[in-house]
Amino acid sequence: MKKSIRLLLAFVALSLSASFSFADDILIATGDSKNASVYSRMFRELMKVCPAADIKERETKGSVENLDLIANNEVQGALLQGDFLAYWNKRSPDRVANIKTLFPLHQEELHYIARADVKKVGGFMGFGGKEVYYDSLNDLKGRKLGAVGGSAITANVVSDMSGLGYQVVEYKDNGKLVESLKAKEIDSILIVGGAQNKLVSELPADFKILPIPQDIRDKLAKIYKPVELNYSNLNAVGVKSLATPAFFVVYNFDDPALAKQLLTLRACFKDQAPKLANRPGTFAKWRQVRADDPGSWAYYTPAVK
Repeated sequence: MKKSIRLLLAFVALSLSASFSFADDILIATGDSKNASVYSRMFRELMKVCPAADIKERETKGSVENLDLIANNEVQGALLQGDFLAYWNKRSPDRVANIKTLFPLHQEELHYIARADVKKVGGFMGFGGKEVYYDSLNDLKGRKLGAVGGSAITANVVSDMSGLGYQVVEYKDNGKLVESLKAKEIDSILIVGGAQNKLVSELPADFKILPIPQDIRDKLAKIYKPVELNYSNLNAVGVKSLATPAFFVVYNFDDPALAKQLLTLRACFKDQAPKLANRPGTFAKWRQVRADDPGSWAYYTPAVK
C-alpha cells in the first residue's frame, strides 16, 4: 500500500514538473502560402536560418486579420503593413498601444491604377459632358476608388492625410475589383503589395499607374517612403509613388522567458537578414531590409535581457 502511494506521488510530481517546464508555442500571424503570400514566404525563409521549435506560423488572409488576431490576444506576433498602425493609432489608440516592432521588413508599394482612356462625366445620351483625364493622384479628388482588404485601409489613410477625399469602395476580391474598373463603375483602384506585384504585372496596357505628386508625398512622409515603379506591361518607367514599411510586430510582453525568446529571434534576424538578401533563390524583398533599422513605430524594448 505504502509503495503504491509512493509511486502515485512520484507520478504526480513528475507530471507537475513536466507541465511547469512546458512552454506554449509563440504564434506568428503571416499570410496565405497557397496564394503566394509575401509574409508567409519571408517568415518561412527566416525560420529556416533562425530555427526555433516553439515559434510557429499561423496562416491568415493578411494584414487586416493579423492585426485583429494580435489585438485580440490570439497570436503573440504578426507581420503587417506599418500604415495600419498609424490608421488605428488615430482612430482607436488603445487598440495598438501595446503592439511593438520586433523588427521592420521590406517595403509594400502603393499602385494607384486608372484606365488609360478618357472618361466623360455629365452630358445627356452621350452628348456633351466633360472629359476627365487621369494623369496623377490629384485627379482622383472626390472620385471613387476601389480596393481589397488591407489596400482599403491604405486608401483611407492616404485620402485623409492628403486631403483628396476620394470615396473608397471595398471589394471582396481582386477579380471583381479589376472588372469594376474595366466597366467604369469606379475611377481607380489601389493595390498595395511588393513590386513587382503579380496582379499589376498582368494588367493590360489600357490601364496606367498614376504618379503621386510631390506635394502629396510630402504630406505623407511620416508614414510612407518615396519609391519609383516600373512595369513594362503598363509602359510605366520611374513612376513616382510611395511605399509602406512592413513590420514584424509583437505584443509588449514583459515575461522574462518570452521576452528572451523574442530578443533571440531579433538577434538572429539582424545576423541573417543580410545573408538572406544575397542568397540565390530567396525572396527579392530581402534586399530592402535594413536589419539595424528600428523602424518608425514603437520598438520592442522589454525590461529584461
